[in-house]
Amino acid sequence: MAETPEGQQRTEPPTPKRLEEARLRGQVAKSADFTAAAALVGAAVLLAALSLPIARSLARLLEGYLRWGTTVQLNEESVWGLAWDFLYRLLLLILPPLALLLLLGVGAEVGQVGLRWAAKKFPQGLPLQTVFNPFVGLRRIFLSGRSAVELAKSLLKIVLLTGVAVHVLWSRVEELAQLGVIPIRQVAPLLREIALELTVKVAVVFLGLALADLFYQRYRYREDLRMTRQEVRDELKQTEGDPQLKSRLRSLLQQRLRRWMLQRVRQADVVVTNPTHVAVALQYTPGAMRAPVVVAKGADRIAEQIRHIACQAHVPIVENPPLAWSLYRSVEVDQEIPERLFAAVAEVLAYVYHVYNRAKAQRVLQGRQW
Repeated sequence: MAETPEGQQRTEPPTPKRLEEARLRGQVAKSADFTAAAALVGAAVLLAALSLPIARSLARLLEGYLRWGTTVQLNEESVWGLAWDFLYRLLLLILPPLALLLLLGVGAEVGQVGLRWAAKKFPQGLPLQTVFNPFVGLRRIFLSGRSAVELAKSLLKIVLLTGVAVHVLWSRVEELAQLGVIPIRQVAPLLREIALELTVKVAVVFLGLALADLFYQRYRYREDLRMTRQEVRDELKQTEGDPQLKSRLRSLLQQRLRRWMLQRVRQADVVVTNPTHVAVALQYTPGAMRAPVVVAKGADRIAEQIRHIACQAHVPIVENPPLAWSLYRSVEVDQEIPERLFAAVAEVLAYVYHVYNRAKAQRVLQGRQW
């Protein structure tokens, strides 16, 4: 368990406020190996899909230059022109795959931590020679408690990736030994096949290592941000001491709960209304529920929103003022209706099912007990 310099145990998980402050400092849970593995997987896919078209285009390009060299007098100016033209056409061939790999790497990086500017990434008030001093970074790497873990990870990657490469090449040693005697046209396809097999197997192993490292980095990130009980109490005092912040948090929570409740109206079987002041949405699944459940309810403006969503989702709306008021006053959201309302609700559901689903109506009308 991590300790503070004062010897206090960090036993509490980080609060949302502490996590947000860490993100503002640029302290996030990410794995450089995962980004590299994503790029390697992309390289394997591109090699499988584009290596033949690129090789054929390059062969035609070289063939054209060889023919051109037999018809043009070679001098310094023509050779330089040929070289620049070849470089330009070569870049046109390889830049699109490289751009795709770059986008894949950026996407893997952003996918881990999101896209956010770390306003406090660089320490305030420190000279640039301290911030960008490489010896400070090296000292932090080799003298930190994680150096043994990082060294073990590096050695494991070297051993596994080297083992995969040796295995692939050893399994093809007889074919590689024939490179000097087989026809020249068979050399390129053979090398492409070996390179593709090597890239795919290395990518698979490296991706597995990268996923393990990603989970480890997220675990270490949460552990590093753990708090003492005193830190949690101090943060709670600071948060609760701000009336505006408390009001804003309460408002955000109410809005989130209201949106969640209104989304569930689409799952309701019927909406019982006042018809204008109150609306209650009921859901009942025979066999899965003991009794109908209130999935949403509200008055005035919220009732209007419930009716509007019900119309959009084609949920039946039934006007029954006494039942609507009884449900609104006596049943909370996500609660089953009380037994005294079974009969009234059964009649409403039976009517709805009779109109929309006769088979379900028969099951309801067999008895008003759930």
